[in-house]
This record gives sequence, structure tokens and C-alpha cells, in this order.
Amino acid sequence: MEQTQVTLYLAQFLGLFMAVGGIALLANPERIGKIAKEFVADKPLRYFGAFVELGAGLAIIVLHNVWVWGYEAIITIVGWLLVLEAIWHLTASTEMEEQVIDACTDNHGWEIFGILFVVIGLFLATAGFGPA
Repeated sequence: MEQTQVTLYLAQFLGLFMAVGGIALLANPERIGKIAKEFVADKPLRYFGAFVELGAGLAIIVLHNVWVWGYEAIITIVGWLLVLEAIWHLTASTEMEEQVIDACTDNHGWEIFGILFVVIGLFLATAGFGPA
């Protein structure tokens, strides 16, 4: 598969995924906070989720480690952020993760992440589905 095709596919996939995920965060941030706390409390699920996230991030980095200014670099940054977040989930204590969740819930963090996800997602989707 040619690099341009990989880039467009990842822009389309990540764009739609992030936009829909951002809308979900904005639709009910309190519910997201509760779900996040339950996720963190369930250690086997937390580790499984972290390894899935690590795999997704590494796949993006291996397939698309492109540092060209524009949407291409955003795709690469998303891959690296997935890897870093996965490492956080694998190494942080439950108490530390709960503190982060509480901070997000108390300070409109879920809404801020939701807006960022929608904006970045729409940008990537537009780049991926737009004219070549």
C-alpha cells in the first residue's frame, strides 16, 4: 500500500472515530466520568484496554511515522499520544488515574476533550475524504 493511501485511510478512520467520540463526550460528560471510574477500577479490563491502545498507537507509528506539517503530522502525533496514554494506564496506580478522572469531571475536562476531538476529527476527515 502506497504511503499516500495509508495517510488518507488513517485520516478518514481517525477523523470519523474522533468526531463521533467527541460528540459522545459532549453529549453526556457525567456518564463518561462514571464509565471511566468503572474502567479504572476493573484492573483486567484496564490492562486489556491499555494493550489494545498500545497496539493501535504502535500500528499508526509503524505505518505512518510521517512528520510533514499538516494533517499528516497530526496522524503521527495521535499515534504517539496513544502509546503514551497506554503506558500511563499500564504504569499508573488506580488512585492516580482516579485523580485525573476527578479533575476532568470537576473542571469540564470531558467537554474540553470532546471539543478537541470533534475539531481534530473533522479536520482529519475533511483532509481524508476531501479532493485529492
